[in-house]
Amino acid sequence: MAYLFLNLAAALLTAVGATMLPASEDVGSTVDSLLLAFDSQKGEDSRRTASLFFELLEQEEFSDGKIEIPAESRPLKALTWYWAGEWYFDCQDYDRSMEYSLKAMNLSKFHSDPLLEADCANILSILHFRRSDYPKAMEYAERMLEIAREQKDISRISTSLNTLAGICLASRQPAQGEAYILEAIHLCEQGKDSLKLAIRCGMAAEIYHSMGDNRKSLEYSQRAYALDSLSGRTDKAAIRLAQMADACSALGDHTKAKACLEKAMPVLKEAGNLQSWAISANLYGEILLESGETSEAETYFREALKIFSLRRDRYNESRSRLGLSKSLLESDPAESARQMQIYSSLRDSLYDSEMNMGLNEMHARFQNGRLQSERDSYRRSLILLSALLVFIALATASYIFIRRRRLINKAETSAGSPASAGSPAPDSDNTGRQEQSTQAEQSEESGQCEPGEESEFIENLGALIREAMDSGKVDFEEIASRMCISRTHLNRKVKSITGGTTSDLVLSYRIAKAKELLLTTDLPVWEVAEKCGISDPAYFSTLFKKAVGKSPGQLRKERS
Repeated sequence: MAYLFLNLAAALLTAVGATMLPASEDVGSTVDSLLLAFDSQKGEDSRRTASLFFELLEQEEFSDGKIEIPAESRPLKALTWYWAGEWYFDCQDYDRSMEYSLKAMNLSKFHSDPLLEADCANILSILHFRRSDYPKAMEYAERMLEIAREQKDISRISTSLNTLAGICLASRQPAQGEAYILEAIHLCEQGKDSLKLAIRCGMAAEIYHSMGDNRKSLEYSQRAYALDSLSGRTDKAAIRLAQMADACSALGDHTKAKACLEKAMPVLKEAGNLQSWAISANLYGEILLESGETSEAETYFREALKIFSLRRDRYNESRSRLGLSKSLLESDPAESARQMQIYSSLRDSLYDSEMNMGLNEMHARFQNGRLQSERDSYRRSLILLSALLVFIALATASYIFIRRRRLINKAETSAGSPASAGSPAPDSDNTGRQEQSTQAEQSEESGQCEPGEESEFIENLGALIREAMDSGKVDFEEIASRMCISRTHLNRKVKSITGGTTSDLVLSYRIAKAKELLLTTDLPVWEVAEKCGISDPAYFSTLFKKAVGKSPGQLRKERS
């Protein structure tokens, strides 16, 4: 059966010929047939199939130029699989793109082809990014940057910096991404590459928007729009319009934001850019919510949700579900609560503390982008440390030898002396100090504070908790680290001072913040709950009533 299929495929390819490749509507199925045949072929058969595949890509203007076929067969497989990964990525078939890109990367390592390895790492980084696996995405992007810097490849350095900036953005670390994207923009300006410069400016717009600097965001998105419009890239210009809409919306200009989106979204849909269309649909839905058009907003959130769910884009899916929950709050409270629960689960999975710790560690290792210098520095440090350890060992041995000689001499000179029997034990004062030190360490480990320190400790801890609440997530590990103690030590101290747990203390601050918002603002209860770090409004109301003795609504009624 396999032999029959290959013969049929070969007949098809022969009939098509190198100069009679299929029309665009048949390209997808033909690519599948070519790759299936190639994966099973060897020698000249595989070379002919690869040649047809490359010609097809060139005909579709998928590559910038002619793809050169390498002389050896194994490098040919790596190259073909790489282009297959690129093709399926462009088709938004991310599973098959991952499959072929991994195969290509493994072979590129085998053949010591660093530039091809870097290109594979770039695709894999973006694929993992699409799946919200940010640590893995960061790992591949940093590998590409490492190779690009070693090879002094400016174009690939710029690409990897842009990817790293995007990962930092998605993982809520835009300030770290700013340095990456500004370096990438500088490199593009030097190379006078308008296409890549527009892309980098677009990324800068996203980063500054996330940082809350929406004037800079608007500035960079307008710059990207001008570059794409001037070059006739209407589909890319539509993306820039969507970014301008995001910045305008944040600045309070909803009229201009709607106008930008209404101009951009039809172009995005026509171009088949469903990802960008869905992102724009989320924003359009949020603007409609602001104006009270909940029914129309629901439609856009649902359409966006279908796309993000299909692509397993959890980051944007969570945004769609939050919008959907808000739009259904009055018409279908039960479904609204269900969507809020799913949103909460997605958000927690995206931003757990382990991910943030991993990203911070990786960023620290790569902040200058030069692994080689780090390795050299490490080697020098290791040599110095080894020399220091040898010196300490020699000094210790010498000290022990001299001390033993002195003790022997003392014993010889004072043997038989009655006074020696009543002399105090050597180092008795040191033993006392050691016991005191041990007691102090035990006291610290138990979490006990001196009375005068308790209020200061709770005050400092409270300030850190409130700061973490404002940022969106309370990370006890990070708080303990900033207080220069372990997580266990923090819990013990809180227990010894308050009689309750660290979680109880955080909850008290959440309730206090909620009371303040309820008494001083007109925010709806669900939004108060969200600002206090509790995503489920029903659960929030239960906690609040238990702590305060009345519901949020009852408290708000009493403020007048």
